[in-house]
Amino acid sequence: TDGGQAWAASGPVTTEDLTAAAFPDPNNGWIVGDCEQLWNTTDGGQHWTTTVADVTPPKVTVGKKTIVVKRGGTVAIPYTITDDLSATATVTAEVTPPGGKASVKSLGSQAVGGPLNWSFHCTWPRGRYVVSLRAVDESGNPSRWSRAVTIVVK
Repeated sequence: TDGGQAWAASGPVTTEDLTAAAFPDPNNGWIVGDCEQLWNTTDGGQHWTTTVADVTPPKVTVGKKTIVVKRGGTVAIPYTITDDLSATATVTAEVTPPGGKASVKSLGSQAVGGPLNWSFHCTWPRGRYVVSLRAVDESGNPSRWSRAVTIVVK
């Protein structure tokens, strides 16, 4: 209340490192720490509320490196999504055909945690295709592209 000339002990009780604070006015303020928690006060620091900030992206893990299929057969790519704070994630597949330009296909919203499969009837011409998956969690955090899966169409 005096522009930072005097300080009194007040604020969130935590053993985590606090990394930033912002007070747009004497009553309202935010503090963030390494522990993905946000603290907010509306009464100059007398009372604090806390919430967890979801800043960690999901991880997509594919279950196979190579899949061989006959044209007209069914391709099933097993994968899982892990994320500590989201129940669902929007999944995208990137498919690169032999000597061609990659295309992207949305697989929609998928559950986090359990085994999943992207299955489809393969009408692709013969050749080797490279497929990677990516997920975006409920907070908008994108994963890295998964390890590539090679699909060999015979």
